[in-house]
Amino acid sequence: MRFPKIDEVAAELRSVNKQQLRPEDAEEGIDVRLQVYPDGDWAVRWGSSDYDQDHRGYWGSSSVPGDNRRFDSKALARDLIEQAKEHFAQGDDEDEEEEEEDEEEEEFEEEDDDIFSDEEMAQGYVISDARGGGYNVTHEHQHFEHYRSIENAIEEINDEMEREKFYGNIYYVNDHGNVDLLDQDGNVVKSRV
Repeated sequence: MRFPKIDEVAAELRSVNKQQLRPEDAEEGIDVRLQVYPDGDWAVRWGSSDYDQDHRGYWGSSSVPGDNRRFDSKALARDLIEQAKEHFAQGDDEDEEEEEEDEEEEEFEEEDDDIFSDEEMAQGYVISDARGGGYNVTHEHQHFEHYRSIENAIEEINDEMEREKFYGNIYYVNDHGNVDLLDQDGNVVKSRV
């Protein structure tokens, strides 16, 4: 990880320090934050942190006196860089944990996608809206039956699964193409839009 040079940050701090302060801010000065991105780029942010929208990277924070008053810009720059380095050192463990969580989420999402794959749906029972009303059911790419209500369709699918001793997934595909994975009682377990 590459951090900025003290002289570069000090020059930015001196530039920010030239800002004119409102009388009510004269005692507090100007809040400054050093933001160091993972690729080594950096920026000095100043003013209220409420306006910081980019929270990436590693940070150090302090304040400058403002109104072009004297201060030790190099000492302050050194302190901000040290804070960012400490944040980086702490962040390594956090980044590894976040990466592990991201990998777990991706695996879970892949499993969810598998549930809605064409192959899975073909092996299961697919209930869809029929033209003219009612519901059509297909199983293994074959028309299974037409039903007046979704409840009747689910009841017949459950009976068929009992007879065949094959308990496939039950899907409902609405007229917009959205897919719901249903349990054997017809409750939505997962949805894919």
